[in-house]
Amino acid sequence: MSQKSIAMMLKVFCVVVAVVGAFFFFVYAPLFVEELAIMYPEAAYLKWPGLVGICVIAVLCYLVLGIFWTICVRIGEDNSFCNENADGMKRMGLLSFGVGVLLTGAMFFLG
Repeated sequence: MSQKSIAMMLKVFCVVVAVVGAFFFFVYAPLFVEELAIMYPEAAYLKWPGLVGICVIAVLCYLVLGIFWTICVRIGEDNSFCNENADGMKRMGLLSFGVGVLLTGAMFFLG
């Protein structure tokens, strides 16, 4: 399998994840938060902080996907093991760690 075909498959995967993520972040999650606010009126004050948190997590996830896309481009150029890809992986890890910290903080806030 050539580098170009691997890069193409990774890009297709990236697009599929972006579409599924868009459905989850911008359709399913807001409807779910709205439904929870109706079901539990005593916790309705958490609706807007929840929506803002979902948007922040969505932005971080799409930043990771953007970095992943640039790595896929370099793989297609037969430049898989370069310093730029290593730096991109490091940034992806830091952004993912940020999502983890945000979710952990939300658990402590809600718990």
